[in-house]
Amino acid sequence: MTDLILAGWRVRLECRQPELAQLVAGRYAAFRSYDRAPADFTVSLALDHDATDAQIEIPTVDWQLAVDDWLLTGDALSGTAHPNLGQAAITFHAAPDVDYALKNLVAIFADHRGGLLLHAAGLLVGGQAYLFMGPSGSGKSTVMQLSPHALPLNDDLVLLRPHAGRWMAYGTPFWNIAAEDRSGETASGPVAGIYRLIQDCQNSVQPLSPAAAAAELAASCPVVNAAVERLPALLARCQQIATAAPVRRLHFRKDAGFWAVITH
Repeated sequence: MTDLILAGWRVRLECRQPELAQLVAGRYAAFRSYDRAPADFTVSLALDHDATDAQIEIPTVDWQLAVDDWLLTGDALSGTAHPNLGQAAITFHAAPDVDYALKNLVAIFADHRGGLLLHAAGLLVGGQAYLFMGPSGSGKSTVMQLSPHALPLNDDLVLLRPHAGRWMAYGTPFWNIAAEDRSGETASGPVAGIYRLIQDCQNSVQPLSPAAAAAELAASCPVVNAAVERLPALLARCQQIATAAPVRRLHFRKDAGFWAVITH
């Protein structure tokens, strides 16, 4: 049994195979907790009988929402998630796919608890979090590389949850493989700004209407944005975030000059 603290939530991982337990304990070591307090979510993880070490690069998965329960099917993963009960069970074909499975489950659990898993790079500057969202290839990793003065929360996925009237951003263990500096992965800070990245030949920011800001945020919320039943609540939450912190488009070129634009 391995307990992780993610955005203040305690996620308990119960692994059926010793080799899986060893993998989980090592991979998520920075987030482990040893005090055995009650868990917010408990996840049962198991390898199937044909398990292999050959990971599928991007597993094909399909989440279906039935009332309050989620059913997962795919070529490498299968299982269920019951957010109301704080429980989930996932079986997968390759041990390295545990990371992909956990990302999906954290997205579901965070949504159920009033938070969000956001597809964005997160950086702390002066104790405040700046988030840079966009699809793969939009420049999230580039922004990280151009920001040696900042503490990196994550280069791909950050957790958001409300606290004391503000939205807080939290680092996660769900890095891209090539990420080297993970020094801020367990850090957190109030969200100062959220930026939709657009690569350009100049640095500038473009304000977004409340509706456009909510839509951009919702588009960057994996798993839950694919469930039609969740969209009204998801958009409402994204509107709350956009009201609390500015959401803008950031046109940027490949130099650190964009910081002068967003922090002036």
